[in-house]
Amino acid sequence: RNGGTSAEYLKIHDSVMRSIVNIHNWWPNITKIEKVTNPMLDKKYEEARLRLKGDYEDQKFHGTDNAGVEGITEGGFRLGTGGMYGAGIYFATDSSKSAREIYTKGSNKLLVCKVLLGKYKQVLQADTKLCLASLRSEGYDSVFAPRNSKATSGVLNDEFVIYDCDQAKVDYIVHYDTTSSSIPSPAMNQFPSTIQFQTKDFTPSDLRKVHSGDPLQVTAWYADGHFNKMIRQTHQNQLPQFKSSRIKSIKVIRNAQLETTFLSKKKDFIAQNIPADPIFAYHGTKNDQATLDNILKNNFNMSYAKRQAHGQGNYFSEYPDVSLGYGSGLIFCQLLPGKEYNGTDMSWPEFNSKVVQPA
Repeated sequence: RNGGTSAEYLKIHDSVMRSIVNIHNWWPNITKIEKVTNPMLDKKYEEARLRLKGDYEDQKFHGTDNAGVEGITEGGFRLGTGGMYGAGIYFATDSSKSAREIYTKGSNKLLVCKVLLGKYKQVLQADTKLCLASLRSEGYDSVFAPRNSKATSGVLNDEFVIYDCDQAKVDYIVHYDTTSSSIPSPAMNQFPSTIQFQTKDFTPSDLRKVHSGDPLQVTAWYADGHFNKMIRQTHQNQLPQFKSSRIKSIKVIRNAQLETTFLSKKKDFIAQNIPADPIFAYHGTKNDQATLDNILKNNFNMSYAKRQAHGQGNYFSEYPDVSLGYGSGLIFCQLLPGKEYNGTDMSWPEFNSKVVQPA
């Protein structure tokens, strides 16, 4: 991690730490990163590239036990015996998903892989009959199961599946331990009750490590990780109209009054048997200090909402680049979607929010 390879080490370290989803409850201490070079597998990988229908290539994570780590790095991947999407090789965008104990079986190792996804077939529900022959006959190279497709018997977090073993190779083995205490979520009750309004600025260099005793820093760490994950997701979905964005700084806001009303609404949802799990999303507005200060101190106000293409409301997106289209003042929020409406009506009185699918 020092000397001539320190930049490479930090790049992989950050890609792992910024791809953690808190529901997996995985908070690693990375102890070593090994770079893998295997000329035989490199050659097979390049030969597989020539068989693709598309040109999409990306870095993904794969979890396996110690025997798997040794076998894959020496002889390459092998097809599994089954799964939600058939007998393929499964990869994740989220490091914490691949690092689950069900996959690693205590190896405390995570494989960082380069994967030739080519032209992928998006699937919203399980299909155990998927295989290389069926995909190729339809003109596809891999399968993509998008996040939040649980409602249609899909997955909660992204999965990618390939059926040609040579379409992936291991670039790095990440060694870690999980003996340190869990990192707290950015829950509002972590803040001192005596402070009514507080702000604190962070730069990306402040967020390489998580300081569990500083709730504001933990919140910034979550925001940084979510932003980078969703930026990658935007480009993974091949939306060329969005340019890659980078974080320069994050200002964390603690507003006790707004936190109280938010938690009260959450309790109301629970009492009414309405889904009460919050999500992270972004709101874009003009980068004007008076406008931003008004929102941060008084919350969102419908009287200022100008664009109402999908009905009256305050507009948010889980993709930062989408929200930046409304203004360069980007606000990272926790939302309670509650009971979601998915349709074309301009009002939805029986629901708490409206979901607008991308065109």
